[in-house]
Amino acid sequence: MDLRTTTFGMKKDTIIGFWNVRTLYQAGKMRQLTAEAERYKLDILGVSEVRWNEFGEMRVASGQTFLYSGMPNADDPHQEGVGILLSSRAKNSLLDWKPVSSRIIFARFKGKVRNISILQCYAPTENAEAESKAHFYAELQTMMQTINKKDILIVMGDFNAK
Repeated sequence: MDLRTTTFGMKKDTIIGFWNVRTLYQAGKMRQLTAEAERYKLDILGVSEVRWNEFGEMRVASGQTFLYSGMPNADDPHQEGVGILLSSRAKNSLLDWKPVSSRIIFARFKGKVRNISILQCYAPTENAEAESKAHFYAELQTMMQTINKKDILIVMGDFNAK
């Protein structure tokens, strides 16, 4: 028996959003992010341009959980980075998550009827090198193909479109 609560169900509203924050690598930015998520009553908030290195899961003072994926080494430049901020209700339904790269993070949630898979992305800008853009989209395509076909797939984030 699975003791997880379901965030995604027919009778419960689940509010999902995404935001390019420009940086969380400054004092007070996480507090500002969590306050805005609470103000809008967001269960899941995808975040781009986090600018944190490495990857991890942290519980913030407000009780929310932040999953993040950034550059691979602690001493790398603080650029790129993605994350997902979860309310306690969303955290309880989290089945799995994976830091794919500094531009893609994956999370899977238990749903009442079907599970939900989310890919939060931060695409390279139009000015980036062609190789960098090709690598990002190939990585995104690979991740999309590995997701359970029965899941509802949500791909969100900053795709830097013109």
